[in-house]
Amino acid sequence: MSENQKKQPNKFLTTMFIVAGVLLAISVVLILLAVLTKSSVFNFILFICGIIEITVGIIFFKIAKRRIRYTCPECGTKRKHHRAYISTTKRDSNNTEAFTSKYTHHYLDTYVCPACGCKMDEKVKKSGGTYVVYKDNRVDDRRIEPEEF
Repeated sequence: MSENQKKQPNKFLTTMFIVAGVLLAISVVLILLAVLTKSSVFNFILFICGIIEITVGIIFFKIAKRRIRYTCPECGTKRKHHRAYISTTKRDSNNTEAFTSKYTHHYLDTYVCPACGCKMDEKVKKSGGTYVVYKDNRVDDRRIEPEEF
């Protein structure tokens, strides 16, 4: 394993902890100011910072999940992504205007390391589109074929 491959995850974690620490410190200071001064201005700023923190948390979660999928924990090599189709489910609904069928494709995503063979499987659901038959017998077919790679 090269030294460059080892540094990237550590650099990412360090950056994540620094940003989280700074946001935590800002939140603590704003909470203390809001409680001690009883000012609505600090409450508003605290609310805005909370929204920013939630957004940053969601972004970090997405980045971390992607890194787990595409980086081998054994050797740090980028994994190859494969998708196998399993099945399609259909959910029907009927209202006064139309009869609608919504399709969902189920896949098995596999992430395989080409260097050491380490493998991770994950079940995934993707939209299969819709098929709508209106009361006047008009048809809107927006079904999507399953894809494998």
